[in-house]
Amino acid sequence: MNSSQRKIIGVVAAEVNCIEQRQIMCGIIEQAKSEQVDIAVFSNVYNPYEYDEMLSCENQIYDLMQSDELSGLIVIAESFTNHQLKQKIKDDLAQRTDLPIVILGAPGAPIDELITPNIQYLNTSDEADIADITTHLIEAHGFTDIDMLTGFEDHQAAILRVQGYRKALEQHGIPYDPDKVIFGNYWTNSGEELAEEYRLKKRKLPQAIVCANDYMAYGLLDGLLTSQIQVPQDVSVIGYEYVQERVYHVPLLSTYQRNRKALGQAAVTNLLARIKNEEPPVFLPPTGMRIPGATCPCPDSGAFLAEELEEMRIKQTYDQWMMFGQMEQKLVTCKTLEEYIKTLGEFHFLVRNVNYIYLCLFEHWYDPRCLSEEDSLLCRNLAPWYHGTQPSPIKKHQLAALFQNNDQTAAHYYTPLFFHNRLLGYFILGYMQPDTYDTIYRNWLKAAANGLEFLCIKNDIQYLLQCQNLSTQHDTITGLYNRSGMEKAVSVRMAHAPENCCILGFRIIPNSTYSKLDLQESNYQLYCCIADTLRSLGHNDSVCGRTDPDTFLAVGFPFTSTEDCQLLESHLTALLIHQPHFLSLYDMESFVCCCLPFSAAQNPKTGVDAILARLDEQTKVLQLQKKRPHAGSLCKIRTSLYAQKQGSIQKFCKHYSYSEGYFRQIYKEHFGISFHQDWINARVSYAIYLLSTSSLSIASLAEQCGYTDYHYFLRQFQKITGKTPNQYRKALLLGDEH
Repeated sequence: MNSSQRKIIGVVAAEVNCIEQRQIMCGIIEQAKSEQVDIAVFSNVYNPYEYDEMLSCENQIYDLMQSDELSGLIVIAESFTNHQLKQKIKDDLAQRTDLPIVILGAPGAPIDELITPNIQYLNTSDEADIADITTHLIEAHGFTDIDMLTGFEDHQAAILRVQGYRKALEQHGIPYDPDKVIFGNYWTNSGEELAEEYRLKKRKLPQAIVCANDYMAYGLLDGLLTSQIQVPQDVSVIGYEYVQERVYHVPLLSTYQRNRKALGQAAVTNLLARIKNEEPPVFLPPTGMRIPGATCPCPDSGAFLAEELEEMRIKQTYDQWMMFGQMEQKLVTCKTLEEYIKTLGEFHFLVRNVNYIYLCLFEHWYDPRCLSEEDSLLCRNLAPWYHGTQPSPIKKHQLAALFQNNDQTAAHYYTPLFFHNRLLGYFILGYMQPDTYDTIYRNWLKAAANGLEFLCIKNDIQYLLQCQNLSTQHDTITGLYNRSGMEKAVSVRMAHAPENCCILGFRIIPNSTYSKLDLQESNYQLYCCIADTLRSLGHNDSVCGRTDPDTFLAVGFPFTSTEDCQLLESHLTALLIHQPHFLSLYDMESFVCCCLPFSAAQNPKTGVDAILARLDEQTKVLQLQKKRPHAGSLCKIRTSLYAQKQGSIQKFCKHYSYSEGYFRQIYKEHFGISFHQDWINARVSYAIYLLSTSSLSIASLAEQCGYTDYHYFLRQFQKITGKTPNQYRKALLLGDEH
């Protein structure tokens, strides 16, 4: 079948190289090949359990699920670990009501809150699998005293696994004892802690222990070994999931493999039936299988261990190639993009079993100021001698174009290429057979990102050396106009568009708490952040400048009334104070912001002088304010409010030993606003930041800002800003267009 006629199914996963996702992917690809369907997989690389701002840009890869070229989506829900990413996936999926969607695995909130006609959930049966394990211990070995180590007490999968354990006991006439169920966290320390309880005889040692995953079982084995409790002579241990790391623990774990491959196959079958408007076949959760080891009395043929050892030998070989190869050194010495691409092609063999690799860079990847959602992607085949011609530039959501060289179906893995907090593009790994990349690819990708950043830095230095004369009109750190350049640029701007407008000023007043070195580094990052924020706020004909080391100005915002000035001040303040780490190095009394009308007839120098004079006045007021009684503690309290850490007046009073009445009085005297109103302002400020920087739904946004009552949030937001959140967001979008 011609590639242009084949359907494309999208697969949404996280850290897809992990063994659990790899098993599902092999089933998906195998079934897709038999049905003549192409697969496009969108996955991050790091997927931390706790949200990490430094890695958050990798999750922009999931924007690709909005492609119009997709016929359906499969989501491996259990692979998503942190709440923010789950929320993003939920919001993205909510926009695809036009597609049939299958969600696989035990879904975690909030993804499982999606109940729409186009979504179906499929999973293996945790309950049936654990019941099978427990039944085996009872019937094959005669055990009647069995403990259960499961996951989090409020976790759906953990609860289902306990139900399976209980069901098997009761079917065999063994009373269920809730005290024999131990809740853990799915990690090794849970097993180690349980082993310590057995060693100290805080818990009676049973005949057998069923663990709800292998990692807890590994921790248990390690702890029992240290405690000199023999397995399986004193107690048998059974794991679940089969993550294939058994050789690192003694004895060799007996475990259970969920049938994830069959689950992946069923997902494709279900999806294709619905794409064709047919009734999908009845789904029966696929049955798993026991993997024999040495932690229960069952005999072991060693077949599974032989496979694991072969897998380890292959991985070790690739590890050594990656470690002792010259890829990183060669990449950082590249002087041109062509050299860089050639070097990547030379080392493409380090990506295990891949058939071909495309490098797709955003058109302006080298300049974060120019990056745009509308950027084309410049795609290059790293091995053109192996996989045909180079593709033409494509748009972000174009997927089919990169399948065009394939006479047969393929799976394309889209992985983010990013450095620091900038998404530069992505690599597309092409597999013609049911397979995925492995954990070593992360090191390959990191080397590629570092090499690209080195190339960017080299070219930036060459550019600066060629354009040194710009420093007479521009600030060299931010690229904005300096004082002289600002006045000249404003003159040109006002001659070109002689209507009244606003002039916006922002000044940083460094906090003496931090060392000079800390401030130099943090200020440099902050200056660039302020410059980028002013650019994003402005229109095409606005003029932005850094007139002295700590002062920034912008001219060209529409002016119709003083309300425009007030909104601009609050908008800029919200965008800056909620930047990551701002309020950890600075506080709410470390800056001033003001906005004034700028007349078309006004002399540019006079206008600049006026805003600087206003900033000087505000600075003096702030410095005097810092000398008042209680200034330090009140500033810390206000900073905590705006950092969204807490808003409890009782906690503040207890911490700083104020009575509630006295605290309210000195707070209002110091800041000119009541504590309660300032807490509302802080939450609305954070809402403005989220409206400007995220695509969260208004309901999700309200929840992020601490509101349990959606309508109450709407009323407070409109009262302070004069607009509803939707009107505010629409105004931002319109501002971007003008």
